[in-house]
Amino acid sequence: MLNYPSYVFERWHGTLLTIAIVVFSILFNTLFARQLPFVENAVLVLHILGFFAILITLWVTSERNPAHVVFFEFTDGGNWGSIGLSCLIGMLSPVFSFIGKHISISDCHSQLMTLQGPTRQYTCVGRLAPHTIWWNSDLATS
Repeated sequence: MLNYPSYVFERWHGTLLTIAIVVFSILFNTLFARQLPFVENAVLVLHILGFFAILITLWVTSERNPAHVVFFEFTDGGNWGSIGLSCLIGMLSPVFSFIGKHISISDCHSQLMTLQGPTRQYTCVGRLAPHTIWWNSDLATS
């Protein structure tokens, strides 16, 4: 697609790709379930190696700035009018990506504390933790 400027992406192409991914996932998880731990470990290793490959490449090829410039000079690159507002708006994405996970764990912990006795707490964790994570992630994305 990137090599052909005359290519026109139709909406049904995205739908077809989504259906293909779902069918592949279902077939792989049903037919090759025993190989799933190996594939997960291989993907983990590839992600770690890819992270370091990108990090090292950026580290070697980037231009250097003194520490004072890196830690003490701020710019209003989005033309928000003030550096403080620009910094606050720049922090929205990282804050929202962490807030859902924190709320899920905090909610699960508070629900476990309301249960009676330590034995009851440990028997409900397997059901309660996925339940709160599911509902909180669902609420965070809606």
